[in-house]
Amino acid sequence: MEEKKKDFYLNNVKLAGYKSVLGVDINFKRGLNIIIGKNSAGKTNFLTFLNSQLNFSYNHLFDFNSKLTFQGESQVSINSKSVNISKENRDLTKLEKNDVEISVSKNDNSINDVDEKNVHDLIRKKGLFLSNTFIKHGIPEYYSLLSTPYTYTIDSDGFSKNLMSLILKENEPFFIRNILANMLYLSIDIDKEGLSIPKIKKNLSKVFSKIDIIKKYLKKYSPIEDMRFSKNFNIFYDKDKEQYTINNLFIEFKIFNNWHPFSNLSDGTKRLFYIISEVGYFDNFHFSSQGALLLPHNSNRIILIEEPELGIHPHQLIKLMEFLKEASENHQIIVTTHSPIILDILNKNELDRIIIAYNNNFETELRHLNDNEVSKALKYIKNDFLSDYWKYSDLEK
Repeated sequence: MEEKKKDFYLNNVKLAGYKSVLGVDINFKRGLNIIIGKNSAGKTNFLTFLNSQLNFSYNHLFDFNSKLTFQGESQVSINSKSVNISKENRDLTKLEKNDVEISVSKNDNSINDVDEKNVHDLIRKKGLFLSNTFIKHGIPEYYSLLSTPYTYTIDSDGFSKNLMSLILKENEPFFIRNILANMLYLSIDIDKEGLSIPKIKKNLSKVFSKIDIIKKYLKKYSPIEDMRFSKNFNIFYDKDKEQYTINNLFIEFKIFNNWHPFSNLSDGTKRLFYIISEVGYFDNFHFSSQGALLLPHNSNRIILIEEPELGIHPHQLIKLMEFLKEASENHQIIVTTHSPIILDILNKNELDRIIIAYNNNFETELRHLNDNEVSKALKYIKNDFLSDYWKYSDLEK
């Protein structure tokens, strides 16, 4: 796995103050990182805590301390901690904005009293363009354009309040927000003659041409051969309101040479689509933690994936890991798992990408392999599989 030399990546994480995560200090590599541990080791707690720090979201925290260090040609650190917290006035459900102190430093030159609203602008000025995605268990409960048909309106000038409001929803999947952003962008980017029903149809047909890389990944690593907007959508024009309405719009998928709605896909295929579409690289729109639509840029995207093996056949899981390793050439990916099979994607020179999670007296701890463990693992790789080392050794006992 070749490493990039210039882009920032999350190099070190220090977290304390969320559930079982009381004092974690761990280094990460560029590209793919795998956190493996038994149930109740605190893997989910760690990813949830880390995701909140990457999003500058503190509402569910109290009495915490965090330091994220990003390494590139320079080093940028973001420090966050709770302040003004006493045993008498603690609110265990929410921190107010003035109860969080944020500072940003570049090469140890610190800027204090940073506000949550302008922290993104500040770190961009230091060269760090940060975007992250957290892929949890299963699939999203509500999946726009997939779980139900979508209806929206477009003004005669090409703007759509419906699309914009959905784009700005932070819990909307990254892939869907990009689809919607492309729909909005193509509607606004019209010639002097304005919109028409044929032009809207043409624009919708262009949307998927902008994400051909996702379709390539799906075809290579999943049963999905292709995807498109269903041909059953309708467009109406209201002369009085000077407004177009598009209804019954949804994405369908080609499997075994037949087209199907998302509801017809197996649970495993849905999960594969969710992971691949969220991770797959395409140079398009990115979004801040506050929902602002940003122009395309060279963002440093960090993707957190919780137990990708759940609901996926072992053979398909191997293909999924091949995809994640390929995608990690463009993104930093941190995966948690309790499946040793996932480790087989690593070669003998990549054992430092493994992080062991374990519970020590109800406290989550993370660590890399020591020299003796690396030596044993290399013997397994030479003769068998790295996963056998986990299954037949006393590493996690």
